[in-house]
Amino acid sequence: MHYTLAAVDGSLSDGLALMIVGMLVVFVALVVLLAIIAAMNRLMPDPPDTALTPAPNQRQINDGWIDEKLLAVIAAAATAAVGQAVQVQAVRRLSTDEQRAWSRSGRRRIMQSHRPHR
Repeated sequence: MHYTLAAVDGSLSDGLALMIVGMLVVFVALVVLLAIIAAMNRLMPDPPDTALTPAPNQRQINDGWIDEKLLAVIAAAATAAVGQAVQVQAVRRLSTDEQRAWSRSGRRRIMQSHRPHR
């Protein structure tokens, strides 16, 4: 088969036009998404930050080995996980045996995830 220069030139210009149209469609879609996200940010403002304050009858659970900021982070994480306000009753360090058990379990899970499936 022999192609003439006009046939090759026509298919090249058609392909170029298709590429430009495709890129413009993607660009316009991204701009529309950006406008939608910006409108959602304006319509739904961020919720006010509520500082975690200890309850007046809260007993002392920190015996000095944990930082107050870390205790607040633990309480915030528990609140986020449960979905409602929680009160931290106790915080304790893991002993070395418990730490090794968690490390061993994590390593085992990682190693099992790399096994080839049969």
